[in-house]
Amino acid sequence: MATGTIYLIVALFSLAGLGITHKVADFQKCRPAAINVMLFFWASVFFWGYALYKHLGEGVGFFPPFTAAAVIWAAVCGALASVAILTFQIGIRSGRISTSWLVINLSAALPAVLALIVFREWEQGIRWQQPAAVVFVIVSVILLWRDKALETAGEEDGPADVGKETN
Repeated sequence: MATGTIYLIVALFSLAGLGITHKVADFQKCRPAAINVMLFFWASVFFWGYALYKHLGEGVGFFPPFTAAAVIWAAVCGALASVAILTFQIGIRSGRISTSWLVINLSAALPAVLALIVFREWEQGIRWQQPAAVVFVIVSVILLWRDKALETAGEEDGPADVGKETN
């Protein structure tokens, strides 16, 4: 199995675990900010553990050469990730996790579009996975809209009179 496929599978299970953990934490009435701090703390522990392993095992430099631009981009990305996770945690308190998680995953469309525009990826050729992903995004948006429409229609009708006899 290719290394990229392994990373994809690990990412899939990690994101699924993240969503489940956030919903369980919400049921336990945990504060979103505390969960966010713990999430980033453990992420840094795993990252530095991996970096230490690579440093000791393969003689790789412990600190790569940093540039000011890299540090700024890392800080911006970390801050945006923190805000995104915190917003997700607060958002699932008022809605279903399936809807919140779908919106989070649809946000991946923005970097894909920006990659096409900024890095001009269309010049390298388009593989079948890219249009398939766009189709999946469109289908997801339609399903999200349909789910919300059904939920809203159910609220307007009121609770069903199940088991009531009418004469």
